[in-house]
This record gives sequence, structure tokens and C-alpha cells, in this order.
Amino acid sequence: MLKEDKMKIFGEEHLPYDKENMIRSYELHNKEVKEFFKNKDNFISVNVSNDSDYLKLCNYLNVEPKSNKFLEHYVNKRLKKHIIINS
Repeated sequence: MLKEDKMKIFGEEHLPYDKENMIRSYELHNKEVKEFFKNKDNFISVNVSNDSDYLKLCNYLNVEPKSNKFLEHYVNKRLKKHIIINS
């Protein structure tokens, strides 16, 4: 492997699409972001798979909820179309 094929992430050399390193980098970034915003009120973390987080987000943004959960986004792989359903 040529040295040019590697990239530096957090000071270490890695292959550009190394799954374990990408996961580790993602988790480290999330940890650092949460630590940075720990005692601040201008950050919210939501999980779009958790229906109650939709209301949490609406409350944070001070907007009236249009539903009681996030829109569902489906991808029809055969047709390659995106379908959004408000259920």
C-alpha cells in the first residue's frame, strides 16, 4: 500500500474507508460535540427512530407539532424513489 493511499485522522494514518476507524471517529466526534455543548442550551440531540424525540424537537424549536412522530422516509429500491409518509 502506498503512503498516499492512507489518510490521517486524529493524527493517525488509516485507510480512507476503514469501517472500524470510521465508526471510532464518528463516536469520538459525537462524544466531543456532546461534551462541548454539555452545559449549553443551544444544542439538542434527537433520535429520529424515537417517536417522542419529534415532540422534543418541536418544543426545542418552539414550533407546533404537525404530528406526534417524525415523518417516515422509505426508499423503494426497485424503483429508486423516495417516499415520505406522514403517519
